[in-house]
Amino acid sequence: MEVTISQQPPADVAADVLVIPIFEGEDFSQGALAALDGRLGGILARMAGWKDISGKAYQSSMVPAEGRIAAARVATIGCGKRDAFDATIVRQVAAAAARRLAGHSASSAAFLLSGGLPDAAEVRGVAEGFVRGQYQYDKYKTGDEKTPEAESLTILTPAGPAAGPLEDAARIGRMVGEAANYARRLIDEPPSRMTPSNLADEAKALGAEFGLEMEVFGPEELQKLGAEALLGVSRGSAEPPRLIVLRHRGALGDSRTLAMVGKGITFDSGGLDLKPSNAMEGMKSDMSGAAAVLGAMRVIGALKPAVNVLGVIPATENMPGSRAIKPGDVLRAIGGKTLEVDNTDAEGRVILADALGYAQNLGATHIVDLATLTGACIVALGNDISGLMGAPQAWVDRVWDMAKVAGERLWQLPLPEDYKDLIKSEVADIKNVGGRAGGTITGALFLQAFIKEGVAWAHLDIAGPAFIDKARPYLPVGATGVGVGTLVDLTLGFAETPR
Repeated sequence: MEVTISQQPPADVAADVLVIPIFEGEDFSQGALAALDGRLGGILARMAGWKDISGKAYQSSMVPAEGRIAAARVATIGCGKRDAFDATIVRQVAAAAARRLAGHSASSAAFLLSGGLPDAAEVRGVAEGFVRGQYQYDKYKTGDEKTPEAESLTILTPAGPAAGPLEDAARIGRMVGEAANYARRLIDEPPSRMTPSNLADEAKALGAEFGLEMEVFGPEELQKLGAEALLGVSRGSAEPPRLIVLRHRGALGDSRTLAMVGKGITFDSGGLDLKPSNAMEGMKSDMSGAAAVLGAMRVIGALKPAVNVLGVIPATENMPGSRAIKPGDVLRAIGGKTLEVDNTDAEGRVILADALGYAQNLGATHIVDLATLTGACIVALGNDISGLMGAPQAWVDRVWDMAKVAGERLWQLPLPEDYKDLIKSEVADIKNVGGRAGGTITGALFLQAFIKEGVAWAHLDIAGPAFIDKARPYLPVGATGVGVGTLVDLTLGFAETPR
C-alpha cells in the first residue's frame, strides 16, 4: 500500500472514502470538522443528533458526499474518550476503519488526523494501523469471499509542520504494519505446511531479499553445537528441527549486539504430556515469537540502522512420537548446563535455552526473547497484555518504553530469588517446571538461568496477545503480529541505550 502525507483541506482531497475520527462528547461545531460539515450541508451534525454517528470507540458510519467535496464518501470512526487516546488506540482505530472499508470498493482512502496525539506519533499509528487492518488470511479460500485491499492511503495533517518528519513516521508505520502482517501470515499458515524446514526457507528468502546474513543449522550441525535441548524436543516429530540465525551488522565499531530470540514451535501437541484437544486448537500459533523476530528483521534489513542485530529462532514441532522425550529425561543445553524435563508440554523454554546460549556465543550483549510461553500469563494478564521480566532493570525499562512507542501493552512481573527453589532439580542443574503457582515467573527464571553474567536480558511472554479466537472491530480471528513493533522500536533506539 502507498501511504502519503497531505496538508490539503479535507474537503479538497480526492479519495474513494474520507475517514473522520471523532471523540466521545465532541461535535462538529468547530475547527476542521465544522468546515467539512459545512461543505456537506450539515449532515454529520444531524446524524450525530440522531445518534447515527458516535465517538464511541470503533463505532463507524458512512455517508455519500454527493459531489459536495472531492471524496466520494465520508466515513466516521469513533476514538473513545480523548483523554484515553494513546499509541495503542490510534492503531486500533485506524485498523477498525480499514476493516470497515473492506468490501466497499474503496481503492483509495484519506484519513484526517484527530489531534489526539503529537502529529508524528499519530501519523505513524494511522499508517501502521490501517495497513494492519487490511490483513486477511484467505489463501485457501476458493470462492468469492476475498476482499480487495485499498491501494493508497493519504494522511491529512495540519498545515504548517515540516512534512519530512511526518513522511518518515508514515514510512515507518507502513513498514511495521507490513512486517506485522507478514508475521501473521506465517503464523496463520496451516501447521503441516509451516514446518521448521519451511520456516527456515521463509527466513532464507527474507535474508536474501533484505541483505541479511543467514545461517540455518539442521540436526547434524545442532549435534556438533551441543544443542541437545532443541534436538531433544524434536525427537518425537518426523520433521527435523532447525536453528535459524539472521544477522545485520550495522555498527562494526560498536561492541554491543542486540539479539532477538523467538520461540519457534511450529505445532505443539504437548508431547507425551499431551494437551487436551480443545487446548491443542490454535497451537500453530506457538511460533508467534519466531514470526515476530522475522517480521522485525524484515524492517531492520530494509532500514539498515547503525546497530548490530541478531535474530535467532529455534524451530521444531513438539509431538508424541515413539522417540519423544519423556518426563524425567535430562538434556544438556549449549553452554553445558543440564536440565530435567519434568513436563514435556513446557518445551518452549527448553528450546530457548539453546537459542539463548547460541546468541550469547555469537556475542549478544543485550537480549530480548519472545515466546508464547505460559497459559499462566493469560490467567494473570488476560488476552491483551504481554508479561515482561528481566534484568537489569534499566534494560527492562528500555523495553517497556519502546513497547509504549509501538503501542503494545506490557506489564512487568517480578523475578524473586526464592522462587528459584521451585525449579531446583534433584538430578540436573535445573528442571523445566515449578508447579502451577507462579508459572509465568518460574518459566522466566528458567530462561534466566541460561543468561551469562553481564548480559542484559528481557523476556516477553506473549501467550495472551499472540492469537485471538474471536474477531474484534480492529482484528480478525487469528494471529495478531504482536511484538514486531516493540522489536523494531527497540532496535531503532538501541544506539541511544546506555553502554
